Amino acid sequence: MALLQGGDFKEGWREFEWRWQTDHFAHIRRAWSKPQWDGRALGGETVLVHHEQGYGDTIQFSRYLPLIADRGGRVVVECPDALVGIVETVSGVDAVVRSDDQSVEYDFHVPMMSLPGVFSTTFDNLPDSVPYLLAPEAERARWSERLGEDGGKRIGLVWKGNTAHARNQWRSPGLRAFLSVLGNPDYTFYSLQKDEAPEDLRALGLTDRVRDLSGDLTTFSDTAGVIAKLDLVIAPDTAVAHLAGALAAPVWLLLPHVPEWRWFEDRDDSPWYPTMRVFRQPRPGDWRAVFDQAAQQLGAFGEHNR
Repeated sequence: MALLQGGDFKEGWREFEWRWQTDHFAHIRRAWSKPQWDGRALGGETVLVHHEQGYGDTIQFSRYLPLIADRGGRVVVECPDALVGIVETVSGVDAVVRSDDQSVEYDFHVPMMSLPGVFSTTFDNLPDSVPYLLAPEAERARWSERLGEDGGKRIGLVWKGNTAHARNQWRSPGLRAFLSVLGNPDYTFYSLQKDEAPEDLRALGLTDRVRDLSGDLTTFSDTAGVIAKLDLVIAPDTAVAHLAGALAAPVWLLLPHVPEWRWFEDRDDSPWYPTMRVFRQPRPGDWRAVFDQAAQQLGAFGEHNR
């Protein structure tokens, strides 16, 4: 991961495969009856691409699925139920099955996060074309009606990630940190937060300032439909940030001082997502500086998008 964060892709992708030998991955290791696909040309054989870690990981690396199809493969993706509808929109995908489906027939398998290494990804050939996911039309229509004529620019917010994530406290600023942003009267804010959103909003007296949509966000297709109707998403390193970037929606990513390898070092953009802007802590734990910068930039964002 240190190699990848520093941009040493050739060695980094190779060493990244050692993750399967760690105790951390013991609970998701499986005995595969067919070989792992190594990027070879295919003649219609089925490649089973399987989800392995977080939702955001699968969203980020779904960009490689069309490349498997380009090499002549039939692409079947195995992923959690919440992702099925959105992964089905990726070009070149022949079928999407749920993670508990053991009946899939395939010729090769490959873990989703091994695909960058399979395709020898570097900064020069990284597949950065967006959108590669689409909000289903039914969801776009539903949310267009639901949001109606809300005034001002529409901004979706996420303030924390999955509490089961080992680095969640580190990566999540929490709702209170957003107060400087929420003070801007030119915007209508929406909560895209899933876990404990109503409780957090009530605790800070923000139920009138931020519209809570959590009760209607069951799958990522739901969330994609909302994002399609927003002007901006602001989020820490969570699946929603990946989703917004994959949909080619404007997204501001809030990062801790030492982020995950995929965001690299010392840059305010992301090669993965052309519509993403990155705000980084200048020192460990300093979310205030991040939000001071974001609050300042909201004025310029509003003027630019009038």
